[in-house]
Amino acid sequence: MATWLIAWIGWPLLVDPDRTGRPLSDRLQIAVLLILAHPLRIGVFGAVLAAFLAVSTVAIVALVTISVSFAALVASEFALPRGSARGAARPADGRARRGCRRTVARVPAGGVCRPLTLPIQVGPSTVTINRDDRVLVCQPDGRLDPSAEQGFFTRDTRFVSGWELLVNGRPPLLLNSSSVQFYSSRFEFTNEPLIDDSGPLLGHTLGIRLDRTVSGGVHEDLDIDNFGRRTVRLTIELAIASDFCRPVRRPEWQARPTPAA
Repeated sequence: MATWLIAWIGWPLLVDPDRTGRPLSDRLQIAVLLILAHPLRIGVFGAVLAAFLAVSTVAIVALVTISVSFAALVASEFALPRGSARGAARPADGRARRGCRRTVARVPAGGVCRPLTLPIQVGPSTVTINRDDRVLVCQPDGRLDPSAEQGFFTRDTRFVSGWELLVNGRPPLLLNSSSVQFYSSRFEFTNEPLIDDSGPLLGHTLGIRLDRTVSGGVHEDLDIDNFGRRTVRLTIELAIASDFCRPVRRPEWQARPTPAA
């Protein structure tokens, strides 16, 4: 409509620019002469105009089709009753079973819908770092369990078999842990509700960070940040054990006797 309106307004200017009021027959003759004098330009103009009209028509049709399809989809989602046209599996009494997927293919012949469970692994059960022949394997909270295959190993000997951190007699609350590099790891903790010399201490008041690095041995950095409004007095305990145990090719562990001094 916009194209036809522009053509209707520009037609008198094209064939009668002086606005002398020529009759319609004279204007048609002038228009025919212009077309015969400039056939290429008029042809290009007509082709561009036809292409524009075709593209506009296709775009309008596509937009109307998409709008109608979307409206139909919304109407089928909110207007139709649940299970009427979605292939929902319902028992004989007409009541939907809770916790079952509404899929006919998952309902066995007996009519009992069983939920499908998949194992989900959140992360590794241990944190391992190493450098050359020195390896440190610990739990996600940094502890070392002497009864498990954990500890600080050098070649065939476990030099550190136990490690535990206590804050005011209680282990800190683990937030996150991971290996930073192949030779270093980081553990982020906070505190559970505690009691110090000044009274009770709310949980999540302290930020405790433990950084471990394996080089010639094991280097640890412990940083504690107080986000509360008062001074806190803490008792930090670190328990370390060593059994000089060596791993073998079977699951058992054998302890090597400690040589006499």
